[in-house]
Amino acid sequence: MDSDDERDDLEALIAEWSAADAEFPVPLAAAEERLAIMTRLKAARKAAGLSRAAVAARMGTSESAVARMEGGALDARISTVARFAAAVGAHLEIGAAGPAASGGARSRR
Repeated sequence: MDSDDERDDLEALIAEWSAADAEFPVPLAAAEERLAIMTRLKAARKAAGLSRAAVAARMGTSESAVARMEGGALDARISTVARFAAAVGAHLEIGAAGPAASGGARSRR
């Protein structure tokens, strides 16, 4: 099975679960957002020429924790993701959206 077939199967499964549970898209979107953030930070790490071990040393954590963060297997706290960003020479920008957000205010970290 090639990756296009796998993607089609995944999209069909997501559609099925979303139809069965109206709340399913909410945690799915949150997971996709976390993965997108870590994908960008992984790219920043590589662009900076840093190994996972170097980032781990700068963060005061283990190389395996960095690998889990990059792969999306670790649902890290915002402060941990901010430390990762700082370790690779980036910054974490956090925003809020939706009806409860106060005018789309953004907080920078």
